[in-house]
Amino acid sequence: MSQLPEHTAQELADLIRSRKISPVDVVQDCLDRIDLVQSKFNPFCFVYPEDALAEARSAEAAVMRGDE
Repeated sequence: MSQLPEHTAQELADLIRSRKISPVDVVQDCLDRIDLVQSKFNPFCFVYPEDALAEARSAEAAVMRGDE
């Protein structure tokens, strides 16, 4: 399992800015964790993985361009 949950949001943002991790990796990790807990606890009414990944790809492109 990923080590991403051990990081704060600020740490993840810093890792993304430094290109040590990808926004797509972060979102995919979150989606994987949702899959693990959804059937047991049903914490989410709606999950839109395609939309989340599309936004992550857009963020990744921005990082690669040097945008904030």
